[in-house]
Amino acid sequence: MPQKVFETIRTGIEAFYGGAAALVVKYDDVSKAERNGRFAFARKIRTEAGDFAFHFKRSDIPFTDTEIKFGEELASAFQVLFNGFKKNGHEAHYRTALLSSLMDIAIARYLRREHHRAFWSIQRLIQLLKNLSYHRNEGVPATTGFIIYRKQLHAFRDACSGPEFSWNVFKPNLSISPEFFASPLTYRLVDGMGTYFTSNINMRVTGMIKFDSYGHCDAVERLYHANTFGLLNRAGKGAFAVDINFSSELEVMTCPDKLFVWRRGNWSLFDPDIYKYFLDGSMDEREQELLIMTLYSLSKIRHGTIVLICEQEKRVLDSLKKARSGGMIR
Repeated sequence: MPQKVFETIRTGIEAFYGGAAALVVKYDDVSKAERNGRFAFARKIRTEAGDFAFHFKRSDIPFTDTEIKFGEELASAFQVLFNGFKKNGHEAHYRTALLSSLMDIAIARYLRREHHRAFWSIQRLIQLLKNLSYHRNEGVPATTGFIIYRKQLHAFRDACSGPEFSWNVFKPNLSISPEFFASPLTYRLVDGMGTYFTSNINMRVTGMIKFDSYGHCDAVERLYHANTFGLLNRAGKGAFAVDINFSSELEVMTCPDKLFVWRRGNWSLFDPDIYKYFLDGSMDEREQELLIMTLYSLSKIRHGTIVLICEQEKRVLDSLKKARSGGMIR
């Protein structure tokens, strides 16, 4: 039954959704209010045993549009795997495949958008970069990055023809395959920070692009990939970027500001809309953006902090004293 199989992956899914309760139940047992609410949603799974639902609940934080859309892909991926896998007494094999593959499949489904034939090429790119993330060259972690554009190449290049970009066109273009990273030059020359490979949705690498203004960005802008998000705005609806960073993590960026992060063998979602829910009314839009960028950048370099946001217009902080050690406030 789907409920029994779901228990194998429930903990990872709940962690992805920030502690939300996740369960599989009979679809008819979910009320209409809980199928499309702010703090709960459900997506149908059709099986030979009947209709079930991926059901998510969170009491204090409303689900964002990105979280709900990803939940749809997660439910669809689970349905395909559950219905298509012939167990025939090999239930442990099935659970292992589900545990190791479900999130990757959902990520690729989410990124492909309406281009269904692109699923395998996206999935292959993610797997190649995962493998490369374990690689070291002369003691240095391998880093690289790709911009996957959705416009025609000439339209994309026209959109990025300003003085802040430098282009190199590959003729002929290259296929992203297991041999692509055979030479260290592929990831030493294109580091996924100031430079990216450019590829169409079929994973044909058409060139590389360099941000000439990268050196003028501050540390937060570089860590948060502010330039990359700006470029995705020009790359067409559904464009995305993927890189391996200096911490050997995969970062998948979608327009305008969402990040899927593969860290320590698990996927997580960095969605600024969750922060904006808390910050709404406390600061203006630009202040929110800078704070969110800073928080992600600190997490990336493994630094923690406490942020105090005052409700009063006049912020009276004289009574707060910094302790002698640890930066604690008492």
